[in-house]
Amino acid sequence: MENYQSLDLLFGGIAIFIVIAGLIMLFQGMANFGDKEK
Repeated sequence: MENYQSLDLLFGGIAIFIVIAGLIMLFQGMANFGDKEK
């Protein structure tokens, strides 16, 4: 059971990391797009 719990935590952490990285890339892309318009 402990192994399954650690796997859930591992995949959960990876999923959260991907979501945060995606949001950061999205905000950076929006900022770069705004700079190009000026």
